[in-house]
Amino acid sequence: MTQPYTFDDFLKEHVGSVTLYTKATCGISHLVDDIVQETFIRAWRYYPTLRAESSSRSWIISICRNTIIDMAKKWPHHADIEQSEQADSFDAFRQNDLISLMQAISHEQREVLVLCGLLGYDYETAAEVTRVPVGTVRSRLARAREAMSVLLAESARVDETGTN
Repeated sequence: MTQPYTFDDFLKEHVGSVTLYTKATCGISHLVDDIVQETFIRAWRYYPTLRAESSSRSWIISICRNTIIDMAKKWPHHADIEQSEQADSFDAFRQNDLISLMQAISHEQREVLVLCGLLGYDYETAAEVTRVPVGTVRSRLARAREAMSVLLAESARVDETGTN
């Protein structure tokens, strides 16, 4: 007899993806734990509504995305932080270099880069999560990849020379 798929199993399976998505898209490192926690509280409330045929990972990432949006509305001063300040904030908390570099690109580009590049979503699933057309996801992803290539090249040049 197989054990039922419990919410605890669900949480263990998805906490890494939700945390990565939050760190990479939120830009406010001291809110990451709060957002992840609120995401799983919301998921727990609606867990019985999760249909077996739907992707549980896209479902939880959609909840996380909505949580970030809702929290930004509650604390509007966080939503107005400049991207350079976001990058500085991440550097101060010693996040890994890739996530720090990602803070320099737009939120929309960063979001699809995380969904498709880091979490492995296809374009259709990323479009469903972000609620934009598939073509928009492709365009944002192409621009994000191009921007990240430039940022990575600049970072490598700085590492080699020790200067800008």
